[in-house]
Amino acid sequence: MTGASQLAAAGKLYAKDHNGHLPTGKSTTEIGLKIHFYLLSELWPHDGPPFDPTKALVEGSTIYAEDVRRHWKSLNPAGSRFLFDMALSGKWINKLHVPDETVRIFADKPWPDGCRAVAFCDGRGSLISQQDFVKAIKTHVKLGSTN
Repeated sequence: MTGASQLAAAGKLYAKDHNGHLPTGKSTTEIGLKIHFYLLSELWPHDGPPFDPTKALVEGSTIYAEDVRRHWKSLNPAGSRFLFDMALSGKWINKLHVPDETVRIFADKPWPDGCRAVAFCDGRGSLISQQDFVKAIKTHVKLGSTN
């Protein structure tokens, strides 16, 4: 499973438990923190105190933000990282026009061969050409999505 696919799978789990809504946020780091805290709360050992994401966000956001930045790094030798398409922040995944063609997560730089790592709203990850990436982003902007 690629990094983009893993992030898409985590986001899909989040949406499933939040009535189909993708996480909201003003940045990839903020959305990444929400997904990170969601996964921590789901995986937290039940024999200890409950995980409180609100408290963790206030008390440890710098530490957790570093974790999120590390997880959102791409293996691309150009040094890219994955970004969340902010146009999808808070959108209801079931209302997207073409989820299998809507790019949810993408690498901010192409690989040396010109391909770009992406993950679609259906959870599928792929390496696509720069031309196909531009086309997918234009299609997404043109079609839009509804809450």
